[in-house]
Amino acid sequence: MFLFKIGWDNLWYNKKRTLLIILLVIVTTMAMILYNGYIQYTKEGMALGFIESSGNFQISKAFLGITEPEGALINEDEIEEIKKILSSINTVKSVECVLEFSGIIGNEYTSEIFWGEAVDNPEKKSKVIEGMPVFNGENKIVIGNLLAEKLNIDEVDEQYLNILSSSAENGISLASFELAGITTTGIPQNDKGLLIASRDVIIDFLGIENSASVIKFFLTDDSEKVSVMDILKNKLQDSDGFSIKDWMELNPNYAQINTMNETQYLIISGILSVLVFIALMQALISAFNERLREFGTMEAIGFKKKDVIVLMLSEAFWLALIGIIIGVVCSYGFALIVRSSHIEIIPPGYSEGYKLIFYLTVKDIVKNSFFIFITCICATVYPIISVMKKDVTRLLKND
Repeated sequence: MFLFKIGWDNLWYNKKRTLLIILLVIVTTMAMILYNGYIQYTKEGMALGFIESSGNFQISKAFLGITEPEGALINEDEIEEIKKILSSINTVKSVECVLEFSGIIGNEYTSEIFWGEAVDNPEKKSKVIEGMPVFNGENKIVIGNLLAEKLNIDEVDEQYLNILSSSAENGISLASFELAGITTTGIPQNDKGLLIASRDVIIDFLGIENSASVIKFFLTDDSEKVSVMDILKNKLQDSDGFSIKDWMELNPNYAQINTMNETQYLIISGILSVLVFIALMQALISAFNERLREFGTMEAIGFKKKDVIVLMLSEAFWLALIGIIIGVVCSYGFALIVRSSHIEIIPPGYSEGYKLIFYLTVKDIVKNSFFIFITCICATVYPIISVMKKDVTRLLKND
């Protein structure tokens, strides 16, 4: 402990050199932690986005190409049976029935093709950028912003749109709906024809029985989806024609994008790790080599070589510890500033961006901090070898 105290005191004999090395450790710590935080955010944020859109998993009728259109819908009895099966499972947060329909939407100016989703809680489905969301039971609709542009809609107030659609049970249906609001998903291809409505209203409009195209299931913990899906499969094994898919199967581009991000991460993090290693090694080795005369003087006044080595290790320990602690604190501070600044990143192919957040995890912080700490300790190896190989006279001459 005495040598560690001396090592601490030695750091401040040359404050400028010590502060510069600590600053280097702080910067490298922040760089590695924040980069890992950004990569983790893209992975976790993308997963949460897909889950929010498609649910943790979905159940639908398997369409084999020979099934009648009405046979592809989940009927009321089947919906109730599925809900009854899941009613006793605590991890199931909510169940949402979705009726998909399409057709032509128009006004006095023009008409366009639309693809719609009728859901039980339409107010939760869309982020309205103008007007109001549509609620369950309301004879209103919400449409995509690019579809509104194609229909020459300048404002939402007192706008009525005619919808032409069809069903196998009732044939062609035509009705007028009040426009409640305009939304955007951030994906232009989707917003060109998006329509959101209340499921019970669309069921009445199409003249069909209570049914759904798919049922989405939202869980409190995504890790439980496999067990919940297995329960459903076992309970529904007597019922033919059901297809159960989790959000990763429903969004295959997640695995592709994630693989690409992981490859980039491995390459960039590898380069960053090498640069950090070289920078810290160079800085610390140069700092210790400049002090070989000092170490020789310590041996001359009675210090043993092992004491000098422990002293060097203690100085590297304090430098690494101070820099890492400050670096971690600054990383959290920087992440908080970025979060509160509402900085957005707009991916290619999207009209809207997502909020930039650094997802900092204890595992990544410990891993990166350990790498930097070990690098600082390794930087003492060469100076230690020099001290061990040279006698007091050569150390004092520094040759």
